[in-house]
Amino acid sequence: MKLSGLNFSAVGTYPLNPSFALFGKLGVFAWNAKANDTTGGASFSATDNGADLSFGLGASYNITKNVGVRVEWERFKAGGGEDATTGFPNVTSSANIDLLSLGVVYRF
Repeated sequence: MKLSGLNFSAVGTYPLNPSFALFGKLGVFAWNAKANDTTGGASFSATDNGADLSFGLGASYNITKNVGVRVEWERFKAGGGEDATTGFPNVTSSANIDLLSLGVVYRF
């Protein structure tokens, strides 16, 4: 299975002091899924796409006024529901995709 997408999020930040802040994200994940499989000699191929919820939480720390680090967790939802034609679950059958990232921020 191959899943790709594009995410659009709004970010809200809550500064705890001049160096440290917490933030939250809420958005929409537009995705496209392709599945291929061969089981018992029978081939299967399907595609699906849609738009679902994304959200996340994180924290940032400013080392200097220009350099900082941030850690965040994001969840992207994809799929779910039933195919209107067949009544079977969609290709992705409601996947939760989690992303944990650590990044460096440079302001200029």
